[in-house]
Amino acid sequence: MDITVLYYDKKNPLELQSMHMEAADQQSGGRLVIDPQRKQDKIILAILEGEVSVLNALGQRIIP
Repeated sequence: MDITVLYYDKKNPLELQSMHMEAADQQSGGRLVIDPQRKQDKIILAILEGEVSVLNALGQRIIP
């Protein structure tokens, strides 16, 4: 299953970031398993199904 993770980096917690991951494993209860190395130093806000692009986030403006 492809997912997109929305997160804040603990070193820069003011900028919303995202990363796309392919083939995330799923536990029997439905929870997704993310590699601990990929979670390190991140505050995970949401896990979205598929590849998602963040167009605008809180505090940002769309600049052409």
